[in-house]
Amino acid sequence: MKPLSTVALVCHSTDVSPGDFTVTKQPTVLGTCFAFRYPTTFLTARHVFRRVNPQELAISFLTTPGLRPVVEVHAHPSADLAVLKTADVNTAGIEPFWDVVSNLSIGEEFFAYGFPEDLLFGSGGSPARLFTGHYQRFFDFDSPHHYRYVAGEMSIPCPAGLSGGPLFRPGAAVMVTAMAAENLETSLWKEVEETEGPDGRPVRKIAGEGRVNYGIAVILAE
Repeated sequence: MKPLSTVALVCHSTDVSPGDFTVTKQPTVLGTCFAFRYPTTFLTARHVFRRVNPQELAISFLTTPGLRPVVEVHAHPSADLAVLKTADVNTAGIEPFWDVVSNLSIGEEFFAYGFPEDLLFGSGGSPARLFTGHYQRFFDFDSPHHYRYVAGEMSIPCPAGLSGGPLFRPGAAVMVTAMAAENLETSLWKEVEETEGPDGRPVRKIAGEGRVNYGIAVILAE
């Protein structure tokens, strides 16, 4: 499987209609998506278009020109997940993931692929990036963004723009395991200083703090 024939950009455009891939205004890139089971069905994170009219969504492949208008949007009732359907036209070259993997284990390695913002809006080279890491744990996640789902905690952070991108096994790239969604921030260490207050009592304050982000992925089999 060639990742660029599976993974695409979710865009916001007010200048495209079904059956017409041409646009006169530059679309706004919202995040990553990927073809799943069918060349007209795509999965992405719900939050990437939460402030956009779903009727103005389109999908763009770097390997083919123009935009593919989204004709149907189906949001998951609780998870940060949505299905986008495009018109059944010009699907040549799109290679969907076949299905999902359900027998995941802690410590299992994954590949993640998508369009982080630093590359997408940078200069030179491919705007896509391949990430690798392993699953640190699986748990029921209550997102601060009001989503709930079974999550896999990644050993790497999830950069802006990767949301909606697929995670898959290095040796089985035709099957998807999860979808990148957001980050969980935790504290590594705190440096505390103690001084004497006006009343002579000790006053403690945090002088420094180290923090780390772990990526959170929606486990699709769940």
